[in-house]
Amino acid sequence: ENAARNGVSDRTSFYACDLTVDDSAVRRDDLYDVVVINIVADVIIMLLPKAREFLKPGGTLILSGIIDFRLDDVMDAVKANGITVKRVDKDDNWYSVIASL
Repeated sequence: ENAARNGVSDRTSFYACDLTVDDSAVRRDDLYDVVVINIVADVIIMLLPKAREFLKPGGTLILSGIIDFRLDDVMDAVKANGITVKRVDKDDNWYSVIASL
């Protein structure tokens, strides 16, 4: 709906799957401009290597659902996976991180 509203549905594709269980819903031969992981810190940390597999060099990685006391853990894992943090946003006790390869 949002893609159609913004006039970009002809050049966007969206895939949703649980990468902790099965990534077959996502075409393995493609790299993506944007990868979003919106869940708790432990799962974000676990999925960072998989996110690297799917993200184009220079692509955008959006991580959200990070409670304040876990932000440092996520940031350490992001850096350990060779991902560059571009921006960190805060809303109450929750954080999101915008990063790229």
